[in-house]
Amino acid sequence: MFSSKQIPRRQIGAALLLLTLAHTSCCRREIPPSRPLDFIPPSADVIAVLSYADFVKNELLRRVFNVSQLEESLARIGIQSDSIINIAGFVQINPSVLISPRQERSNERAAEFGVIVQGRNGFHPLFETLSEHGWGREEYDGRSFWAAQEENLAAASLGGDMMVAGTSDAVRQVIDVARGRVAPATRPASASRCGAILRRMGIRGEINIAISFSREMKMAAEELARSAGIFRGMVGANVLEGLFKVLGAGRGIGLSFAWAREGIASRVIFVASNPASAKLVAGLVAVAKFLAPGMDDFGATEAAELARGVNVSSENDLVLIDFRIPKRLLTNVLR
Repeated sequence: MFSSKQIPRRQIGAALLLLTLAHTSCCRREIPPSRPLDFIPPSADVIAVLSYADFVKNELLRRVFNVSQLEESLARIGIQSDSIINIAGFVQINPSVLISPRQERSNERAAEFGVIVQGRNGFHPLFETLSEHGWGREEYDGRSFWAAQEENLAAASLGGDMMVAGTSDAVRQVIDVARGRVAPATRPASASRCGAILRRMGIRGEINIAISFSREMKMAAEELARSAGIFRGMVGANVLEGLFKVLGAGRGIGLSFAWAREGIASRVIFVASNPASAKLVAGLVAVAKFLAPGMDDFGATEAAELARGVNVSSENDLVLIDFRIPKRLLTNVLR
């Protein structure tokens, strides 16, 4: 054993420096880099994640999933598509507006929304441009953001290569997450049902969507179930009715789409109210799959071929549905 007196101070300093660098490197590996998804507030009822830099490389994905309106909206505030890396958007639904007549709640909005963008070279010039175009600079919890009050739009920097744009309330919610005052939707500590769906599904593809079933969505599913009754007597009508009823009792759904060899690999995760409901939904989907060959008689050959490739299973309260959409079928549909 050596005492500290036997080791030159220069060597001690070098050893401490190496230990510090090693510790810092370890921490950097353990803490994932910030992504737009990390700033989604727990109030979100719908979350969409777009791995934009990968998405735009595939012409077929762009044809199937048209994001031109989103690109145009971002371009209006000065964000060009060639500078975007990743995008995450969210919607927070206001149930009271959807239930009550719109004219009775003219001062309330049906939904808040936000779009978080990760871009190359940051967004400092963007905010200078917004100021020049009449957006006012405001303060929220010690952080500046820019707002166009007459349009109920706002934008804020989240530091580095990240920014958020959307309705004013939604931007404030994102700032709360960025400052650490509120846990993001996808963190296990969050109570967000929508975030939990996305977390269980994982970011599997270029496009990932999670939808938490609100009371209004359940009412819509129940209405679909009743509508299925008009098709009574046709093959599979009772299966459709049963499927819509169970979906109406679910908690949410997750969707993932990724480019795969000669097609799009897709996954649907349905979160049922309990394991028994999950098994029932999986069974109904399996029955619908076996009924698909009969669709050929009605000229729906492509849909029947797609249905035959579906794999469905259940795990606890989840229904897992995996399928692949061949490029050939997509090309035929998009002609």
